[in-house]
Amino acid sequence: PTSRRAEVAARHWSVTSAKRLVGGHPEIQRFVARWQGVVRLLDVEAIVSVHQAVDGLCKGTIRCPEDFCVVLSISNKGFFLLHREGTGLRALDEIYAAAPLAPSSSSAAPQQQASSGVSASPM
Repeated sequence: PTSRRAEVAARHWSVTSAKRLVGGHPEIQRFVARWQGVVRLLDVEAIVSVHQAVDGLCKGTIRCPEDFCVVLSISNKGFFLLHREGTGLRALDEIYAAAPLAPSSSSAAPQQQASSGVSASPM
């Protein structure tokens, strides 16, 4: 049984918050390591889509006490940064500033930023 507080917190995950990260697994791991305790990389063997991640996060079957996590999407062939809705904008801006965001156009080729090696764009 989960606490009422945990249930309420888990509801704040949404696919609309997904931002595509540019970079391969090693770059994503470095990004996550830089933000250890703030951003978690979800298990790439067990969780293979943004929708699966959001569903599990909302149901509480996927544990992520942080407000941010990174998930692999097999169908989109890339990694996505998720955040809880209602996350402080300042914290979100700080993460996005460090995260290599992919170009806004979904058809644009991924480009790495020299500063962090990772990028993100809307799903």
